[in-house]
Amino acid sequence: MKARCFSIPVTETGKIQKMASDYLKGDPFFDSLFAVRPTLESFDQLIEQRKSFSSSSREVLATVLREQYDQSGIDDPNSLEIIDSLRIADTFTVTTGQQTGILLGPMYTALKILSAISLSRKLKELHPTKNFVPVFWMATEDHDIAEINHAYVNGKKLNWHTTQTGAAGRLSTSDAKDWLNEFAQLAGGSEDAKAIIQLVNNAYSRNNLSDATRVLAHGLFGKYGLIILDADDRRLKQLFAPIIAKDILEQVSYHASQQAIEKLESRYSVQVNGREINFFYLSEGKRERIVVSGEGFSTQSQDVNWASRDELTTEIGAYPERFSPNVMMRPVYQETILPNLAYFGGAAEVAYWLELKPVFDAHLVPYPALLLRNSAMVVDAVNVHRMENAGLSPANLFDDQVKLEQQAVIQDADGDLTLQDQKEKLQLWLDEMAARAASISSSMQSSTEAFGVRLLHQTDRLAAKFIREARKHESESLARIRALFAELYPDGKLQERKETIFTYMLLHGSEILDELLECQSPIGNEFIVLMID
Repeated sequence: MKARCFSIPVTETGKIQKMASDYLKGDPFFDSLFAVRPTLESFDQLIEQRKSFSSSSREVLATVLREQYDQSGIDDPNSLEIIDSLRIADTFTVTTGQQTGILLGPMYTALKILSAISLSRKLKELHPTKNFVPVFWMATEDHDIAEINHAYVNGKKLNWHTTQTGAAGRLSTSDAKDWLNEFAQLAGGSEDAKAIIQLVNNAYSRNNLSDATRVLAHGLFGKYGLIILDADDRRLKQLFAPIIAKDILEQVSYHASQQAIEKLESRYSVQVNGREINFFYLSEGKRERIVVSGEGFSTQSQDVNWASRDELTTEIGAYPERFSPNVMMRPVYQETILPNLAYFGGAAEVAYWLELKPVFDAHLVPYPALLLRNSAMVVDAVNVHRMENAGLSPANLFDDQVKLEQQAVIQDADGDLTLQDQKEKLQLWLDEMAARAASISSSMQSSTEAFGVRLLHQTDRLAAKFIREARKHESESLARIRALFAELYPDGKLQERKETIFTYMLLHGSEILDELLECQSPIGNEFIVLMID
């Protein structure tokens, strides 16, 4: 595959929320809301800080990962060696995470992972005596099944019609056959397609969605050193149990986050508002909010009750695996159990992580470098041809489509649709009329000038109408732009927010992952345009 790569700062594309954009541009407004600036130079400080991560926690982490890989049937010597390196004090992680959507969900999941891999490689270059492990945190405890039960492959929506409920990672994959068959039919019969079908079928032959996602992610990214973690584990939750108890009983995260939320709300709409209690209770097929109930606590349905604070504390100590952090506390859990230096998120994640620095401080947990993942757009040979024939650059792919269409219409027109020549002549005539009016009286001059303003405004409206009407008669340039944007923005969305990575692997081969990795900015914050010739 022959490909060219162009990178544009995400902050220059207009495809990012303002809060995240301002943060990345270094606005001093955010100085109290993060630990270090998102630069490579900051990692010396972070490495020094994370040296204190406990050896006992490292042992638990490595042991759990070893067992999870064994349970998933992954016997990869290189991955197991990387896992074992986590026992060593000079090994650190770079993390990203996502829900366990079928086929990994939209392409941005793959781009998150590639961002973490790229930074890990760069840090190894800068600090050759240390190890840096890219980690994919599977959000297996999320229970919004409607968000993860479908995927798009080449415009076709695959639906997993499951009636199961509860934590997504625990769902059985035994009822996945229908969408797997649909995927195989869509994939076709090429050698690349056969290998991809085999990988996908092998992954979803595992017992649950967590194991399936691990096998799938390993099959795609294991060769780059990625390690995949399911934190829904009793031993990992035991490391977090003191924070679970303190946060529920004292509502630490709720009170601490208010400082940051109030600051952010003075300028932006905040992404997440924490609750008084930011934990769920996990049981078979259920994940329910924990709420205050009288003198004690209960699940929201009141199926489970704790009559007193002591009773709840006892259960947290005995069964920490039953307590699941929500979006406010999941980052704190992550940084508690990993020797982590950086987290890559999307713009929405960056926005809510900016609410959490006081929560980390309250629990004495180090806050990592907060980085925006790289984005990407894949432009195939047909669309490269359309783009170049329309005279568009990679940067133009982020312009407003209507604006580009108007420019094409103006360029293709026999005459000047903007009426610029006519407006200039009109202005000369109006100037002459205003001069005549001035010789009569000042009020006559004012009336004439006001008439001129209205006339020029009407001329602009007429020009806009000429352009609108011309757009209805599709020229060749206009057709190219419309076809180009229809494919680069399916249903008006960025490719990465709809299609899975498998769409592009099936079209261009598995080596597209190598190309996308090669294009990555190690510190994130870039929008990659991968043009395939």
